[in-house]
Amino acid sequence: MTFVFVTYWWLLPRRWRASFLLAASFAYFTYNYPPHALLLAALTLTVYGLGIGILAWRGKSGIVDSEDDSGVASRPRRTEAQKWMLVFGLLICGGTLACFKYSPLLASTWNSLSQHLSLDSSVPIPRLLIPIGISFFTFEFIHYLTDLYFGKVRRASLLDFSLFAFFFPSLVSGPIKRFQIFKEQLDELGDFQTSYLAEGLHRIVLGLAKKIVIADTAHLFTASLNHPESSSRAMLWFAMYAYAVKIYYDFSGYTDIAIGCAQLLGYRLPENFNRPYRQPNLSKFWNNWHMSLSSWIRDYLFIPLGGSRVSAMRTLFNLTLVMAICGLWHGANWNFVVWGLWHGAGLAILRVYGTTIAKRINVPETRLMRWASTAVTIQFVCFGWVLFAAPDLPTALVALRRMV
Repeated sequence: MTFVFVTYWWLLPRRWRASFLLAASFAYFTYNYPPHALLLAALTLTVYGLGIGILAWRGKSGIVDSEDDSGVASRPRRTEAQKWMLVFGLLICGGTLACFKYSPLLASTWNSLSQHLSLDSSVPIPRLLIPIGISFFTFEFIHYLTDLYFGKVRRASLLDFSLFAFFFPSLVSGPIKRFQIFKEQLDELGDFQTSYLAEGLHRIVLGLAKKIVIADTAHLFTASLNHPESSSRAMLWFAMYAYAVKIYYDFSGYTDIAIGCAQLLGYRLPENFNRPYRQPNLSKFWNNWHMSLSSWIRDYLFIPLGGSRVSAMRTLFNLTLVMAICGLWHGANWNFVVWGLWHGAGLAILRVYGTTIAKRINVPETRLMRWASTAVTIQFVCFGWVLFAAPDLPTALVALRRMV
């Protein structure tokens, strides 16, 4: 089916391709669950309409999009109306994500607290079917509105923005796209090239091999993390390392398939992984693991909170907070939040070390030292995977307690 679609895609006149791809992407999303396709369509129209409003109020402020002599876009003056439209858009995107993904967690947490405090105020736990890719397309919408507000995005047609929202290769499991890059590729897409077919098929086959051969095989050895009370210490350690293999090859395999499908159409999605387990510290690990998410968190959470421009303590707090949010983004359970806090604490400790101890002592940059630091980083990450893999926080803590 994919190759039939790709054949039609390249045989069509260029002016019809965007509409054809949008219709196919909408049909793909509708096939899974039609109401969710309507939800995504409604969000797309809402975000696009708010973007038009932001641009319209920019014109009313007397400042329009322009470029100076060097070709660099000028920074537009922003009004209160634009600010409120941005806030409204962020609330809609964030609220939709929270409603579908986190309302059961909030309800169950409230019920647990009520039980412990002997309060008769329990609430029913919502049973909602989570739309596929909701964590990805809501983040892309937030990026679009924010960059439009700050003048980093030019005016787009509804067709281009809808195609950006529904683009099926990246809709389910990412990577998280940036509208500016996607629009450039949409405008510059030319005729068929054999490299599209060769590179696309290579990435698809590579992704399938990662997923089916390696990830699925490693998954067979991770069951101990679900039942740590009946597993030996050796079994838990082996399961931890097996899960580290499984999650990397599973996630990077899906990403390779998405990138390959996009390449068949002449698009290039952002790379998401670059040998993360070979990095000598936790900061470099995150610079090479799920890179589209890491860069999104940096640009739209860490930097707006002040980044590293604030005091040392505030910077450490920002690191920990954004990583906790990163953990919650991955799953609606408290063990994911603790996993994020684990990595946030690790990044905070690394930053303290880099700004204090590392400046006072001269650690030689030898191959042995790099191997040692890489081994420590991998072990830190693997302990975190126990929190990630367990069905809930108490199970993860039992596993870690039996392991250490």
